[in-house]
Amino acid sequence: MLTVAEALGIGIMQRARVIAGAGGLDRAIRTITVMDTPDIKNWLRGGELLLSNIFVLKDNPDEQVRLIQDLADRGAAGLGIKLKRYVEFIPARMAELADGLNLPLIEMPVDCAWIDVMVPLYTEIINRQAVRLSRAQEIHDTFTRAALEGRGIQGVLDLLSSLTRARAAVADPEGKILAASPSRSWEEAELKEELGRTAGGEPGAAGGKEDLRVLPVRAGKRLHAYVLLKASGPVGDVESTALEHAVTVLALEMAKPQAVTEVQRRFQNQFLWDLLSRNVTSMEALESRARHAGMNVSSSYVVMVFDIDDFERYCVKVSRDEAAAQEVRERFVQRVRASAAFHVPASLCMDLSDSVTVLVPADSLSRGEINRLAAAIRNEALGTLPGLTVSVGISRPCQGALQLPVAYREARQAVDLGKELKGPGHVTAFGELGSYRVLLMQGNRPEVDSFCREMLGPLLESERRRPGLIQTLDTFFRCNCDPVRCASELFVHPNTVRYRLRKVEALCGVSLDNQEDRFNLQLALKLHRVMRPGSSGASAVLPA
Repeated sequence: MLTVAEALGIGIMQRARVIAGAGGLDRAIRTITVMDTPDIKNWLRGGELLLSNIFVLKDNPDEQVRLIQDLADRGAAGLGIKLKRYVEFIPARMAELADGLNLPLIEMPVDCAWIDVMVPLYTEIINRQAVRLSRAQEIHDTFTRAALEGRGIQGVLDLLSSLTRARAAVADPEGKILAASPSRSWEEAELKEELGRTAGGEPGAAGGKEDLRVLPVRAGKRLHAYVLLKASGPVGDVESTALEHAVTVLALEMAKPQAVTEVQRRFQNQFLWDLLSRNVTSMEALESRARHAGMNVSSSYVVMVFDIDDFERYCVKVSRDEAAAQEVRERFVQRVRASAAFHVPASLCMDLSDSVTVLVPADSLSRGEINRLAAAIRNEALGTLPGLTVSVGISRPCQGALQLPVAYREARQAVDLGKELKGPGHVTAFGELGSYRVLLMQGNRPEVDSFCREMLGPLLESERRRPGLIQTLDTFFRCNCDPVRCASELFVHPNTVRYRLRKVEALCGVSLDNQEDRFNLQLALKLHRVMRPGSSGASAVLPA
């Protein structure tokens, strides 16, 4: 843009004199106009160098001062006044206000014609605009070639830094540096601070004479990253144009692998769902599809299910924004997939609703290593979930792809029963469920229902009125039938525990001193837990 200071060096303007408002000589001139009406402010759009002989205001000093205020309010570049013909001198109030508002007030040569001012300035403005358009086209062509050549994120960033002579960086939405130019010119802490400042609505100035610009990189509705440009001086039109083109090319660069990944993800999801649901009946078809999915059908696998706890309640009562909730879910899915691929590159993933199923080759992994791997993936995924927990179920190792439906069922049973036994947010291995593994395989539902009613019917009826007896009985069994330990676990007096146990005996018609009665009562409790309608474990007991 042409500034007022630069205009004073062109043509007849060299004979003009700045009377006041010298602090605004860096104002940009976008157009030149002549004042021919008192209400000129209604026609100003900003950036005008207004030329006038003050004829329309010559008899009104107050309106002359108000003109300065109006020009400043409208963002005008300055006011050029031709004296001697109608006004002999600039009023002091007018000059003082111009100084206070940093609005250049210029005395024009008395013998100049306005056309002699306007033509040279317009010529300069148009020439500069042509240069800027040419430069913008050059930048566009440069970044277009970069996109076609597939230079990658680092290549595009190096190009941006070179064109703008500024430091540039690309960061993911969480503030992690993906690329920087010049290399290692950004510290992670500095970058996160700048992103935080921008998110907080603070100005782009980064301190001192540096200027910071931050733009999001989006493909559709998805936010891929942020581009940061930090210049040693003000970021001008050329730098801004380069930054905008860089953002467009980076969006394309980031969308390309994302599109490929999305296709692979859909294929893997469909293949694993067909496999785990027993929809693949032909061994030939299984081997062909497994090769495309990167799976060895003869390997030993462990199935892990990572499940967001109570995600439906989060969507309805906490987030109340379906789009935001699904963005949280997508971040969770992406983090589980990325973490699984990092720890075990040969793993396969299937995401379904708010859970992710991971198939891990287990030929060389011990039980402890499998449990630690599941915990590590879960802990890394928790960083994407605000105030939510993740439960994990792990199957026993199975040999070959044809056994995976059984392993998947075990992992689902483990995650559901783990929530019931331990509460949300735990890792539960099917192989560690003890007698529950046998109970989960029961198939004679009517007989089991009858047994549970006989053993627990009166106790369950009493529980609806005054809860606490079942919890006491369950804790009593877990404490090896020691009422003192049970009282300590429940934070009550041992006599309170003994009173409750006597009430259980009376309701159920059993004696807790009798080993057979204790076994039957404990077995009935476990069956009730895995079978009761609406419980997390209920779906797990359905026959295979």
